[in-house]
Amino acid sequence: MSAWIKLEQPNVHVDETPWPVKGIKEWLWVIAHPQFCLFHAADTRSRAELETLLGTEYGGVLSSDDFSVYNGYKVAAQQKCLAHLRRHFNSLIKLPGLHNRAIGETFVKRLPENKILNK
Repeated sequence: MSAWIKLEQPNVHVDETPWPVKGIKEWLWVIAHPQFCLFHAADTRSRAELETLLGTEYGGVLSSDDFSVYNGYKVAAQQKCLAHLRRHFNSLIKLPGLHNRAIGETFVKRLPENKILNK
């Protein structure tokens, strides 16, 4: 299945969420695309799980939140969740530093409003 995803799908959405199994924290991973949805139960939330699903690199666009497992993963391009980006830039505004406030405010102003975009 992962070879088919890697070779045939130009973009996928990936996420993981905690999943308690008999009191033990497991992780439910999902790879989604308009034509399919793949679920993967795993013991960890690590890069190794992502690589089990997509290999060590993916030639398409990977859409995800900003969890560190996805950062630095070798892909053609990455698309990050706007809600997560907004949260990061709002945090940057509050951090001490020479230009943090100005940078955070600039990016927050450039992000689209919280609505579904039809374009």
